[in-house]
Amino acid sequence: MRNFLIVFAVLLVVAVGASAFVASKKDLDEQTPLACSLEAKVCPDGSAVSRTGPSCEFAKCPQVKEQEEIEKTEVSKAKGTLEGVMTIGPVCPVERIDTPCEPTPEMFAARKIAVYTSDRKSLVTTVTPNGTGIFSVSLESGNYYVDLASSQSGIGGASGLPTLITIKSGAAVQLTIDVDTGIR
Repeated sequence: MRNFLIVFAVLLVVAVGASAFVASKKDLDEQTPLACSLEAKVCPDGSAVSRTGPSCEFAKCPQVKEQEEIEKTEVSKAKGTLEGVMTIGPVCPVERIDTPCEPTPEMFAARKIAVYTSDRKSLVTTVTPNGTGIFSVSLESGNYYVDLASSQSGIGGASGLPTLITIKSGAAVQLTIDVDTGIR
């Protein structure tokens, strides 16, 4: 019986010691600081933040996002649109009902629309009508001089150009350009 008590006592000491070791190990793990890598995250405003906290997550970037959104909204409000349609004709000397003569996409592409500053000293942009003559461009608010970019308007010229336009914030200016090829 004495051997039994000794074995029991040894097992009891081992069990108590093991549980104390496990408990102290757990407390030690929770108290041991975690080393985060030295990586940095670049924020939208150009600043950088490092990793922090027990899970090494990146710190939050400064709150400049709201200001950026306000600025983008102000910029978008300061723009308007120049849009319209170009027609070209006649494109063949005699048009018959059974053989219509329609302008080709290449004919429209050859007649680009130039948008200049109002004093016509600087070219702002050039717009190419699509294959059916429709065009559109976003412009900052202001006054512009609009004309055909090339001399390929046609012998008869182009009605509706040149012209001065005023673009207003959030509004569209409509132009109709009729190119007379001079074919008779």
